[in-house]
Amino acid sequence: MKKWIRICLCLAVAAVVLCGILFAPRLSTALTWRRIQKQQDELEAFARELIINSSRDTKTTYKNWKVSYWAHTGSVEFEIAAFGLVPSSKYSGFYYSWHDCPLGAHGYAVTFTEQEDGWYWQERNGDNRQYTKRMAEHWFWYEMHY
Repeated sequence: MKKWIRICLCLAVAAVVLCGILFAPRLSTALTWRRIQKQQDELEAFARELIINSSRDTKTTYKNWKVSYWAHTGSVEFEIAAFGLVPSSKYSGFYYSWHDCPLGAHGYAVTFTEQEDGWYWQERNGDNRQYTKRMAEHWFWYEMHY
């Protein structure tokens, strides 16, 4: 009987882990999208003020999120999750693009190709990659893997 309980418990844990792996990125994107919609005016005012008042790259915070302003791209990036250790780290968040175009995460210049409902970039001779998609005018979601 104890063996049967352990097997059921292990299967339940495995099911929860598998669901987390499969659905967490979609849930996190959807939750972030809803939060941006609710706070869009406030977030946009914060991003525009940072862009207008900063002449160089700037790091700050906004409601517990790490925020980076990348002067050369005119983008304000809100990092909502970071996981892993080099060489396999994953970062996700969203950014405000002054020019309303998809941009490389962490201020990197990349050349995207259209994929599904967004844009994808992969390093030519490496494993770095990024997926980004439009959430609203000037707002994009990103996932970056190093």
